[in-house]
Amino acid sequence: METRTVRNAPLEHSLRLFGTVVPSSGGRAEVRASQPGRIASLGAHVGDRVRKGQVLACIDPSTDAGNTLDLQAQRNAVEAEYTAAKADYDRLKTISDIAAKKDLTEAEARLRTAERNKRLFAGDGDSFPLISPIDGVLGAYTLSVRSMVQADMPLFTITDLRTVYVEAQVFDRDAAFVTADGSYTVQRTNNDGRTSNVRLLSLAQEIDPTNQSQRVLFELTDAGSDYKSANR
Repeated sequence: METRTVRNAPLEHSLRLFGTVVPSSGGRAEVRASQPGRIASLGAHVGDRVRKGQVLACIDPSTDAGNTLDLQAQRNAVEAEYTAAKADYDRLKTISDIAAKKDLTEAEARLRTAERNKRLFAGDGDSFPLISPIDGVLGAYTLSVRSMVQADMPLFTITDLRTVYVEAQVFDRDAAFVTADGSYTVQRTNNDGRTSNVRLLSLAQEIDPTNQSQRVLFELTDAGSDYKSANR
């Protein structure tokens, strides 16, 4: 027979909340045309994983003197990035026996992106590029080569789901139980019931006027494609 000492201990409180997955800060970007023109070439397709700085498309603009200066500045930036990326890759190749494999892989990916940008940008001397501001997956778009676009027109959406936020609704009766030292998991609502650990990012900062619930924000890292964010 085994005996154990009985001691007093507080009961753990379990709380079930409902929430929505939303993009993290910097996890969603929209690319717009800076001026009207026509799509000259497309450098990525729907569903492609793109890198920050990658050219998504080139546009033939209706140029004037100011636009020509902007175009030359963009061309210079593309050339400078290619030169820097190639120099960094060549340097790491010469010391590949001692360089970290991760650094070499990243340098090669950077060079390939720079080469692609340079080819696209060189396709037409009057074209200017639309560049991805973040790493992520390219969303659906309805553009094709020779499509006309207007200034400030949203053309591409890039979403990075490696880290997402979960925005949960907390009502007054439960608010006291959501604390910074608590332990939290999120469970998907589909049939697999998979759970992941999340970190409390921010306690309630505002109240939803429609149902008087408080919005609490959690962070989920390494989410991959398991969690899709809601459009905002």
